Amino acid sequence: MDAILIPGGAMHVDEGCLQEYLGKNREVTKKFLPGEVAAQDSKVFEESVLNITNRLEKFLSGKDREIALLVLGKIQSGKTANLLGTVAWAADSRVSLAVIFTGVTEALNLQTEKRLRDDLLTLNNQYVKV
Repeated sequence: MDAILIPGGAMHVDEGCLQEYLGKNREVTKKFLPGEVAAQDSKVFEESVLNITNRLEKFLSGKDREIALLVLGKIQSGKTANLLGTVAWAADSRVSLAVIFTGVTEALNLQTEKRLRDDLLTLNNQYVKV
């Protein structure tokens, strides 16, 4: 699968669940990383989320009926954060249901459910229901 690069001007995200989620993520990142490092980390994360959501938007507006995306990464590399960004995008788009497969152990299931509740259900407008 080849990568889709996002032009610099395409970074704008309209108001909604995704915008609020990305803003919240920026604030959390600032707590753990110094100045410009936090800004760069947030930019890379946002580009990654928008890369996925742009692919999904292209799929929804196209004629294809199937799409498969796979996210791989090391521990604490941002896999769940990207998943939650995609769910936030789905809440803003015409997607009416998102199913999340969380893992093969109860511990992974609970960990992902907690992140979903902590990161998306705490947004101001309650975009997502669990």
